[in-house]
Amino acid sequence: MAPNSRILQKFADKAVVSISISLQGNRQVEVTNKEIIKGIEKTLGRSHKGTEAVAPAEFQVSTYRILNTEGNAEELRVDLDLLDERQEIAAIREAAFKKKIEGYYNKRVNPIAFKTGDYVLRLNSASEKEYTEKLGLRWEGPYRVQTAFGNGAYKLETLEGAPVDRN
Repeated sequence: MAPNSRILQKFADKAVVSISISLQGNRQVEVTNKEIIKGIEKTLGRSHKGTEAVAPAEFQVSTYRILNTEGNAEELRVDLDLLDERQEIAAIREAAFKKKIEGYYNKRVNPIAFKTGDYVLRLNSASEKEYTEKLGLRWEGPYRVQTAFGNGAYKLETLEGAPVDRN
């Protein structure tokens, strides 16, 4: 006899086994067991009156998920080959979308090109001198275009001919 069994025999009357029980988990197990037993009874085609059907110790439930690793390496290689193609397709779609959005935006824009000597107003927030209040002046000027650089860049001067700083 093992030494542990002697100790257990001494205290056999006083031995208490404690088990952690989750009532919700036990209910779920009972419901699952009930469904398994109903399935067994249906497959056997008989009902047991007065007796309780017991599920076997090893019960196998078929599932639709099947683990197939035979062609996995080859499929991964094919997916990696197609990855570059999918990225290119996504880049093409992104470029087409951006061009479409640009077209919508540019449809409403009326480009104006000023010439040397034209009179213009400058948005006050560019200098941030007076545009500090809600009701402050939004535009300052008038100014005269001294030089037109293209792409909307201009060098301005006051009406007296003094150059205007960018700040």
